[in-house]
Amino acid sequence: MSFSSTKVEKLNSHIARVSGDLTMLGVTKPITLTVDVDTDPSAKGHAISFVAKGTILRSEFGMKFGFPLVDDALEITVKTRALSDE
Repeated sequence: MSFSSTKVEKLNSHIARVSGDLTMLGVTKPITLTVDVDTDPSAKGHAISFVAKGTILRSEFGMKFGFPLVDDALEITVKTRALSDE
């Protein structure tokens, strides 16, 4: 799975919208993720945490096993943080 951003929109000081192309199982589709941005008090120094969320339909990427017993909608969550020495 890979994601390549094409657009970032700052909605306010803690929320951004990131659009881009998500590739899974050789299929690429556009997706928009909502990103919560916050300072990370658990880290020493300067740190910012990012939590990105979005929903895809797994059938659009060729994942049809178990349907309809397994829901087609799949929520994606990516958590990361950035650190600075400054």
